[in-house]
Amino acid sequence: MINLKSRVDRTLLLTLVFYCSLILNILLGWLLAKLNTQFLTVSDYGKYSFFLIAVYFSRIFFSFGVSESSSRLIAVNDSDSEQKNLIGVGLIWILFFIVPYGFFFFLSPDLFDHFFQVNIGAINKYFSFAVGLILIHAYLNLALRGHGRIILLSFNTIAPRTFYIILLIIIINYNTFTLTHTLEMFFIGLMFSILLVVIIVKPNFQDFKSKSQKLWTEIKSYGIHLYISNIWHEILFHSDKFIISYYLDDKAMAYYALGYMITYPLSHFSTSLSTTLFNKFISQKKIRSRDLKVNSIYVFVTVSVIILLRKIIIIHLFSEKYLATIDLILPLAIAFGLSGLSKPFNMFLMAHGYGQVVRNISILVSSLHIVLNIVFVPKFGITGAAWIATLIYGLDLLLFYLFYHRMVRIADSQHRIS
Repeated sequence: MINLKSRVDRTLLLTLVFYCSLILNILLGWLLAKLNTQFLTVSDYGKYSFFLIAVYFSRIFFSFGVSESSSRLIAVNDSDSEQKNLIGVGLIWILFFIVPYGFFFFLSPDLFDHFFQVNIGAINKYFSFAVGLILIHAYLNLALRGHGRIILLSFNTIAPRTFYIILLIIIINYNTFTLTHTLEMFFIGLMFSILLVVIIVKPNFQDFKSKSQKLWTEIKSYGIHLYISNIWHEILFHSDKFIISYYLDDKAMAYYALGYMITYPLSHFSTSLSTTLFNKFISQKKIRSRDLKVNSIYVFVTVSVIILLRKIIIIHLFSEKYLATIDLILPLAIAFGLSGLSKPFNMFLMAHGYGQVVRNISILVSSLHIVLNIVFVPKFGITGAAWIATLIYGLDLLLFYLFYHRMVRIADSQHRIS
């Protein structure tokens, strides 16, 4: 009983630590948005936002399921040395994929400027070989999740933005704040965070061949499904911004990106709770009702607060230049509240190896998201895109909820038979 209580207390403590890091990261993100919206024009802020969206969206194509497979392999191994060995092998694999990722951005300027109204081709080329840092950072986050290093994961969550803000303050003092300079500081801050985490973790690179074979087996049976699922999830998450950039201008992109930045963190507590419980989910038959209740209460309260304070937030924090964002907060807040409710079900299915289910749901929901945006964004603009997000995340929650309960029923029936 004492051991059980200590495990529960530790889980709660780690959840709070990771959640606090996400809350702090939200505040840092708001401060960064304040700085960038203050010193950049609305047009440049739109380009800044679209470039980062393009970078984070495209990185998922170049992970090839390595990060997800490594995370699960690390989680199911009890030996610390074995886990560090797997972290090292996965990191080497990721380093191989940085080269094609960089070349994609180096060769993409004409493609982007031809298809989108928000022209970021020159930025893509200039930062083409810095974007690989995004790939490494994403891998380390998943590896730390699998390793159960929640405190270090919390550090890796807040460190890039902390370094970024410090560097921005320096260039503000020298009156050299430009679109290029702010992005340079972003990548330098990311690099500092990565170096510190690698030094602390001390990954082991021995036995590369046999561990690579093990990783490859996991990719084929598990990772490839999540790889496809994650591609469709990123399409779900970012397709509206690409379609907005295709039909509308950089100012519309700036208003919509700011609305996203304010409301997206509403799902962060759910993410922190589910991430902390990932190792526990592997051995559990179902999610504890207590965890679902805590998650639901939090989502309801925070969504309500953001909706009630939306006008104050926009006017007093980001100025009247962004008044158009106010109407987007209501639908986007509801959308990310629904997304938060689905996180435990999604993570539970992933922990139990149901990569195909996660993949199929992602494909279905993302496909519908694209179709609806193509149909309605030209006519209803960014407001239409925001309400479509609400509908899509509601469907996403419903499907994950239904498949989770189906999995639980099947597991219960098998247990009774045995």
